[in-house]
Amino acid sequence: MTVLLRSVEAKRQSVMPERVRPAGRQVRRDRQRAPGLEVLETRNLLSGLLVGGAGAGGVPIVQVFDADTGAERFQFPAYNAKMTAGVRVAVGDVNGDGELDIVTAPGPGGPAIIKVFRASDGTQIGQFAAPRTWSRGGTWVASGDVNGDGQSEIIVAPGLGAPMVRVYQGLDGQLLDVFRANAGGTRRSWGQGAKVAVGDLDQDGYADIVALSAFGPSKVHVLDGQSGSLLADYTAFAGPSRGKTSVAVGKIGSDRHPDLIVASAPPRSTQTRVKVYQGIADANPAEFVVPNSSNGGGVEIAAVNLGGRGRDELALAPTRGGGLGLGATILSRTPLLSLTSPQGAASLTVAYRLPTAVHGLFLAGDNTGALSTAAVAANAIEPPLSQALPVIQRLAYFDPTLKQFVPVQPDDPRLVGKDITVISHGWAPGYQGWVNYEANVKNHVLKWWETDPSQPGYDSSWTSQNPQGPASDWLLHGETVSTIFGTTEVSATGLAQAILSRTNSTVPGSPTDPNAAVLAYSWIDDSATPTWNVLDTKIPEDAYKSEALTTLNGARLASALESVLGTSFTGKLQLVGHSHGSKVVSVASAALQQAKMRVDQVTILDSPEDDVTVAGDAANFNWYFLKNLSNLNRSSPVNTFVENYISEFNVPYSGLQLSNGQGQNLNQIVDVGLTPDIYYSYDLGGRHGYAASWYTGSSDPNLTYQQTVGQYWSPLLPANSGASNPVKNLSPYYEQNWDDLFQPADQQFVLEPQTAAPSETITFQTYGTAPVSVTQNGTISQSQPISLRAPLRGQSGIAFDYQFPTYQPGDRLIILADGDVAFVMDAALVGSSVAHATLSLSGFPLETHSLTFILTSTTSNQTSKVVVSNFQTFYQPLL
Repeated sequence: MTVLLRSVEAKRQSVMPERVRPAGRQVRRDRQRAPGLEVLETRNLLSGLLVGGAGAGGVPIVQVFDADTGAERFQFPAYNAKMTAGVRVAVGDVNGDGELDIVTAPGPGGPAIIKVFRASDGTQIGQFAAPRTWSRGGTWVASGDVNGDGQSEIIVAPGLGAPMVRVYQGLDGQLLDVFRANAGGTRRSWGQGAKVAVGDLDQDGYADIVALSAFGPSKVHVLDGQSGSLLADYTAFAGPSRGKTSVAVGKIGSDRHPDLIVASAPPRSTQTRVKVYQGIADANPAEFVVPNSSNGGGVEIAAVNLGGRGRDELALAPTRGGGLGLGATILSRTPLLSLTSPQGAASLTVAYRLPTAVHGLFLAGDNTGALSTAAVAANAIEPPLSQALPVIQRLAYFDPTLKQFVPVQPDDPRLVGKDITVISHGWAPGYQGWVNYEANVKNHVLKWWETDPSQPGYDSSWTSQNPQGPASDWLLHGETVSTIFGTTEVSATGLAQAILSRTNSTVPGSPTDPNAAVLAYSWIDDSATPTWNVLDTKIPEDAYKSEALTTLNGARLASALESVLGTSFTGKLQLVGHSHGSKVVSVASAALQQAKMRVDQVTILDSPEDDVTVAGDAANFNWYFLKNLSNLNRSSPVNTFVENYISEFNVPYSGLQLSNGQGQNLNQIVDVGLTPDIYYSYDLGGRHGYAASWYTGSSDPNLTYQQTVGQYWSPLLPANSGASNPVKNLSPYYEQNWDDLFQPADQQFVLEPQTAAPSETITFQTYGTAPVSVTQNGTISQSQPISLRAPLRGQSGIAFDYQFPTYQPGDRLIILADGDVAFVMDAALVGSSVAHATLSLSGFPLETHSLTFILTSTTSNQTSKVVVSNFQTFYQPLL
């Protein structure tokens, strides 16, 4: 893979927005949100990499562990067997090939030889020498991209003597820079030597170097990785460290902000004290104690990225064996807010221990810093199986006789002249393990419907060991809820069956639309993340990863429908999306209309738009794409009818006004505010799914008490054709005839029309930033800083245009925000025309953020090019 990148620094200043209600009736109640501890053992995780180097006195072996299970993958000798000084380790992408490497350095008494090994198999690929005089105190080593060139530099420092930090590049150790870790200080105030770590603590797009006094006071300096200038100065612990203190950088308290972690294990103590500094200006670090983690010989700490998550876990290991017989411990990660409380500190969980090391361990992990080079990040975004899957295989047809989803084909004859409803799921927390199992064990891309036992492709070998129900089970199953007032049925069947079986109330038993057909679109391989415990952590964890791939899957859905329906399609088309799937269908509807294909209806089911999803950087901003529908009109016979159902995360669209004069057609959207609180008082996920279940149940007269709402508004129905298309006199905004306490079953589908939705203005600001242009000409990197300031209050994001003027099959644009994926698009899906997109970057108050634009190609060439331009910020007050 050939990778190019450009980095853009975006500075945003904001505070977490408060939720402000308009006058009048509330759509939803405010709810308390408090972060909680996670229990690591309950997650389904990807494989994390933890590297252990032998402690002093042992054979110089490096062990590579699967950090999820503690199982050793393999081991290799880093130096001659007679060298017993110990092996210090680091992890990074030294040669920029997109694969992680292991960097080693000997401890005291060993030769000052730095070596580089492939992390995949332990093959040595590089070697060079540090100053010979460093052998007396050993050499400390770290790795990270300090200059933005797409490769991890190797940073080394001596264990004794003057704390000179040296920065090397490449497998042969080209010296880039040398500077003192204690610049401006005295030897007495610092001590001797320096332990090092690397991470982008000031969020400028380049890794910084952290230096900790190896012997002496527990002084910590944060140094600019390019200039060596001092950025921050801490004294982590009182008294001399005596070599018992360790330092690391990782995203512990936030999935967006690297933290500085310092650990100390005092002599004759079995406890380890840990401090977590959030950024470089944290004067009040979180602090906690890990019991039974040391044997008095010091402790090493590392950050390891488990499950491909945005945050890291902490790994601790004693550097001297014997005594308690401890191996490395992996601690469950928790938000900093919890760490600062005594209850949170006491609740830290030791998930498991790696095998005991007789002579202790030096640790390094594949943390977010190690994963932050462009090539590694690009490789980690989407599995190769998912990238190679033909888009048509993401669609399936619901056979009404078999009641099963079966494959579709180009110009599918079953769909000719049909009234087609296409349904897309959204974010799939908890299904990452299942997706990984299918890919790694069966070489298969898991589909949405294959998580249901009633459907072809379902394999119980995963669920027999990991009990798990169907993803977004409202597709095929009804929902009944119980409250203190009794049991209420929300929907009797799944949405697929409901669309096919809805009846005409004037002719009992007759189908309202005999031409109805149902398709489902699957992107669960992209939207799945590890388990989200909604009872403990109200802010959706890792949801930004799902949102980052919505635009890509919207383009995929449009491409698949063009193939399956053909250019001469004469039927009608409805796109239905829940959660992040609503953005998939919003993007697809705009793309299909641009391709001159008819889209009759777009149904949005609780799109993530409010402050909860803002905090998780997972807002859809569907209005940005819906405004591009030229015929959006609820009052015209030839139109695209858009309806928006709100049950937890969504906001009304019809009251939005854009300061740039666009989006005047948004007032033609029909918004419906639902109030499911009595059903799911403590279940945020249940409230989120209620919009889908309610819409499903709206077709059943036995549940609606003869109310013709929801599905009965559809322009696909024959009764709503001609002069009756659309349903006459629909209001722009409805509210469910419930309140917080009084919610009778016979009123569940009664909607009260409102004059208008609450009015909100979305303010745009255009920046005169030069376009970011990346042309494929080998593995190079470029950077261009821009400053973007967010409002002090309000929901905000970035809008931009992008274009592939010239491209080859396999070209892909990837945008990273602070090293995490924020946007992906394949050139073949959009062609060379200008396209539009947004980034959800709303959860970043008072911080600077780095945007990295990456162009990847399957083959090296001199012509592939992408241009990103017309940067705008926008914000809106929250409802």
